[in-house]
Amino acid sequence: EAAALLARAERPLLIAGSRLASPQGRAALKAAAERWRLPIAVSFRQQDLIDNDHPLFAGHLGYLIPKRQIDAYQESDLVLAVGTRLGDVTTQGYVLPTAPRPRQTLIHVYDDPAVLGAVYAADLALAADPALFLSALAEAAPAPAAAPGWSEKLHRLWAEMAAWRPVAAADGIVFGSVVAALARRAGADAIFTTDAGNFGGWLARHFPFRASQRLLGPISGAMGFGVPAAVAAALRLKRRVICLVGDGGMLMTGNELAVAVALSLPLLVIVSSNGSYGTIRLHQEKAFPGRRIATDLVNPDFARLAEAFGATGIRVEREAEIESALDRALAVPGPAVIDVRTSLEHISAFTTLSAVAAARRS
Repeated sequence: EAAALLARAERPLLIAGSRLASPQGRAALKAAAERWRLPIAVSFRQQDLIDNDHPLFAGHLGYLIPKRQIDAYQESDLVLAVGTRLGDVTTQGYVLPTAPRPRQTLIHVYDDPAVLGAVYAADLALAADPALFLSALAEAAPAPAAAPGWSEKLHRLWAEMAAWRPVAAADGIVFGSVVAALARRAGADAIFTTDAGNFGGWLARHFPFRASQRLLGPISGAMGFGVPAAVAAALRLKRRVICLVGDGGMLMTGNELAVAVALSLPLLVIVSSNGSYGTIRLHQEKAFPGRRIATDLVNPDFARLAEAFGATGIRVEREAEIESALDRALAVPGPAVIDVRTSLEHISAFTTLSAVAAARRS
């Protein structure tokens, strides 16, 4: 029945979720998408499910996605949601697809029956193993009716959004520069952990993930995840782990660096240090202009703090220092910390404090 619905769709969109993170799930996702020519939009913090340079990759569904990207997804006439609960972030606030009755035909495949029908009235709801479902779908593919240029359009829009264009800021380094430099150096088997915070948007927008890499991040948005997760990943997988964390998150659980030092783990922690709880500051600027409170941070020198733990500590204050700092840190066999003085003005990957203020005035 799912195959029959797909065969009639001209602009299908596959939303792939975390239940496809296993090697089997990744392989099944790629096989089904290629067989049916399905553009893939991955759910929140699942950019590593498929190579981002694959022509069927249509982007990720995270925070602050540009309106034109959302509008393009909304042109779909069928949404095949596999391995995702279709939560609030992935659906952009329950509008992609729109709850409770989507405009598009909705096929929802998940391995917990309690999820199906809880928010969305799907045309076809299947309690099934997501990977096995996609494997079966790949074997049942007739000639699809996808409109010419549909997947190409979505991939092009994502590629345009993901392209990094260097930006200078008077109050620090724009964190996208760090992500762009990291993209040129991270190995094909690198593991990334990210804490909660606006800084993570730069990684989501500008890092070209591969399916051989791993991305671990808190779907709930809870701070303090990054460093402990990096330590756990390095312990378990014995591979290079790169942790991106804000100054607020580093102050919460950065003490786990002691474990990394004790065990000489191959761990790189990159701290985006802008002296602020940036996500909360952005909410305040939007909802309560002129009423900023309790979001300013007085930070230690995180590079010297790393040295106090016994790790390599590097402080970066100018863009010209980024590449050499990464090269030095990645060459260290044990843990290293790069303290990056980042711009607060460029508070996220999609807006600035000045732009928020201008929008209020208009």
